[in-house]
Amino acid sequence: MLRLTTASIAAGIALLSVPCLATPATETVSYYSVENPLSQARKEVISLHLNSLAPNRDSVVIINGEEAPSQTAGDKLLVQVKLPAETKQTLAVHQLNDGSLQVDYPAQTYAELAVRVGGETDKEGNYSGGRYHNAQAMQLPATHTIGNKLFKYEGFGWESEQVGYRYYFDERGAIDIFGKQQNGLSLAHTGLDGGDYHSMADWGMDILKVGPSLGLGAVGAWLDNRLVKPEQVADMSVTIATGPLESSATVTHGGWSPDSRTVDLTTRYSIRANSYLTRVDAQAGDLEQLATGIVDHGVQVLTHTPDDGKWGYLATYGTQSLNDDKLGMAIFFPINAFDSFQQDEHNQLVILNNSAAGAHYYFGAFWSAHPQGPKTIEQFKVELANEIDKLNSPIRLKPTNP
Repeated sequence: MLRLTTASIAAGIALLSVPCLATPATETVSYYSVENPLSQARKEVISLHLNSLAPNRDSVVIINGEEAPSQTAGDKLLVQVKLPAETKQTLAVHQLNDGSLQVDYPAQTYAELAVRVGGETDKEGNYSGGRYHNAQAMQLPATHTIGNKLFKYEGFGWESEQVGYRYYFDERGAIDIFGKQQNGLSLAHTGLDGGDYHSMADWGMDILKVGPSLGLGAVGAWLDNRLVKPEQVADMSVTIATGPLESSATVTHGGWSPDSRTVDLTTRYSIRANSYLTRVDAQAGDLEQLATGIVDHGVQVLTHTPDDGKWGYLATYGTQSLNDDKLGMAIFFPINAFDSFQQDEHNQLVILNNSAAGAHYYFGAFWSAHPQGPKTIEQFKVELANEIDKLNSPIRLKPTNP
């Protein structure tokens, strides 16, 4: 294993800046054109399919003579790009022919399921003692009860530096928000014994009252004009993947019977660097329709379903955080999968048509206490419009010549 050093990176950059030099025989270099079609600057993570390169091997990415953070994920390479408005740049991907790189970049995302190990239980089955350790995979124990402190903050979480989310790893199956009042990663230090994430800390706090709702963005079925949550299942399990540019949690509800059918519901929640949005990819067998939504706190509801756009949204904004201040929440969905908006006792809902490939959408939370958070509904509408613009006009990527 060859570890990349600062000196070797500098040498590589120097070679790139000298004209008419051939690519060293030790490297394979692939070139891509990346273009921002929007009239706003963008800092995003893009995904390249490594068709001509070796999968599962780290790469060094150079853009305009500067190294860009990257993350290898199977046959994909994630790259963080910074593009001015309406510009095109060339991206060069370097891999070793006769070795493998180990490229380490500072973490900008994180995911975890922390389970208590080495503790003890009382007669009610509640855990104490021992320590929390991160698990890569976990099946929900049959003996688990809500609030027994087996898991840190009652489930698993994922975050960018801008916002964090947690999933109640039990029959509730809802998603909560960890709002941040400063940028940074905070989940690793949240939910430890003796702490209280419902009170304001330097990083922020839990800001959403979920109750019996979906919270923000969790998945259910839409059957006979009602929401059916995956509460009664044969088993639940989760796998965690954490990386510098993208982290994710994939939860499976096995043996779910929302009606006479029995299906497995598998949902991947992923977040990328410098983003408030979680992407949701749900597979739910032959169910015709899925539902997602936002807990209904009686604040203003905003919807967007353009005839000429690829993406729409359902959003709410108002004084609805546990800190008694302004919070905006939104679900962004592809128009071609949209069926209708609905409402029940606890949720504002989006109904999506399921397909053999499943369903996908994004959700995001925008807290007014964050330095860039919207302080008014007008600012929130601008944030929504910016996210829709980026979804409708993704960064363009294609192979090119040097």
